[in-house]
Amino acid sequence: MELPGWLREELRRNVGSEVLASYSVGGGMICRAARVEFSQGAVFVKWSEQAASRMFDDERDGLASLRDAGALRVPAVVACGPRPGDPGGGYLVLEFVHASEPRDAPAFGTRFGERLAALHRAPDPGRGLFGYHRDNHLGLLVQANPWRDRWWEFYRDCRVAPQVERARSRGLLHAGLERLLEEVLGSVEALLGEAPHEPALVHGDLWSGNLLCSDGEPVVVDPAVYGAHREVELAYVELFGGFPATWRDAYQSCYPVDAGYVRRRPLLQLYPLLVHLNHFGEQYSPHVEEVCRAALR
Repeated sequence: MELPGWLREELRRNVGSEVLASYSVGGGMICRAARVEFSQGAVFVKWSEQAASRMFDDERDGLASLRDAGALRVPAVVACGPRPGDPGGGYLVLEFVHASEPRDAPAFGTRFGERLAALHRAPDPGRGLFGYHRDNHLGLLVQANPWRDRWWEFYRDCRVAPQVERARSRGLLHAGLERLLEEVLGSVEALLGEAPHEPALVHGDLWSGNLLCSDGEPVVVDPAVYGAHREVELAYVELFGGFPATWRDAYQSCYPVDAGYVRRRPLLQLYPLLVHLNHFGEQYSPHVEEVCRAALR
């Protein structure tokens, strides 16, 4: 594939040699992506000419936090920057990870569950608080990450409420769903207040497309990290599926989950579903309504 001229120049400047070849790879809904060959080897490059350049720096920062935790493998960052001379767009250059389907899916699932438990046991970024040292993005949407000492308050005010307001302003909520969401917002303290105080660093966007297998080892990409209750990550992993089932038992054996998690899970799945509603539209309304009703039972 042909790379934009500005990107070729940025790559030459950062890598120190000319691009030899480039091949299109999947880049998700926001960015274009390519495997780019240099004399030194290959890198993975993602870029956009419209998205906020801050998104790429958010991802760079998130990968660094995950790498520092030392639990899950993440690609090394080679370079990151805005599109030169333009207020929109940017790029991220990463180590190229040779990914393939796991030869032994149950063993891969077990390793993933163990590594995820290790991530959640690593020192949390807020030293007992929920939040993060900077706001970042989940997809195209900004995640506000002010420090809070109560999980239910952070989840209500910094995760669910902003997405409800965004959906309302875009006309995505019918009257019944809006009333249901207001009832849920009024119940968050009662529903989440009993959870153990366990701030943890979470990947934040851990669906199956962001987990790679490289030589049998789990590798994660595209984070939206923050300090959260670890249950919100488990709820997200279980929301859309696609992971080898063995991860659950492996996680539980390393870091047992409080029995109340099952009651809290529907509410914890509400945030990513609202993000999907705001990204993709009303097709996600029935699923949002379903988890709201389950949370209030």
